[in-house]
Amino acid sequence: MYGIAREVSALTGAPLKTPEITPVKPSHDGKLKVTVQARDLCGRFSGRIVRGVDTTAKTPAWMVDRPARCGQRSVTALVDISNYVMFEYGRPSHIFDLDKIHGGLTVRWGRAGETLELLNGNTIEVDEKVGVIADDKAVESLAGIMGGESTAVSDATRNVYVEAAFWWPEALAGRSRRFNFATDAGHRFERGVDPALTVEHIERITQLIIDICGGEAGPMDDRCSRCPRPNR
Repeated sequence: MYGIAREVSALTGAPLKTPEITPVKPSHDGKLKVTVQARDLCGRFSGRIVRGVDTTAKTPAWMVDRPARCGQRSVTALVDISNYVMFEYGRPSHIFDLDKIHGGLTVRWGRAGETLELLNGNTIEVDEKVGVIADDKAVESLAGIMGGESTAVSDATRNVYVEAAFWWPEALAGRSRRFNFATDAGHRFERGVDPALTVEHIERITQLIIDICGGEAGPMDDRCSRCPRPNR
């Protein structure tokens, strides 16, 4: 929505109203260890822990109605918040169940023979041409495309890790089609998503989580391993 508004402003000269995103003050100092090994896959990786959320909270009607007009059905409050911000700013994100992550997260290329059960119920085998997010035991997410079932949020989730990243388009292009499915996230990332606003978008998601599901946010962790430089 913001991208469309920006285009209309550029074409018509109408003033662009840019919403102010206020940073959420951390209430604890907890951080998740993250290592970005593949800089040709991920240029920027941002995230934060939010503790004590109520995942059974009901999604407000206004948040259900607006994405529904974009063809997106309501799922759960946390999923709806992530989808809402994606439609709002064009930024796909992912929310992990923090307590299901073993150790830390590593952003890397897959390895032959590794498998992953996706959120859509499919189990896939990855290789060195597919980007993944793995914890200390196994692959947990297909990078920039879809999360894994083993770290998915549920009604029992109480602590989450919110992630927003910049994935290089050429590193994602065609990957989901290898597995015969497509996602909104993959569609956007393989065409290019603004790398400059990962932190701001996590702040927006964090505030919505606290407003709807409660909880306490930790400090922002922002890793810019290979951020694109703007051409001026």
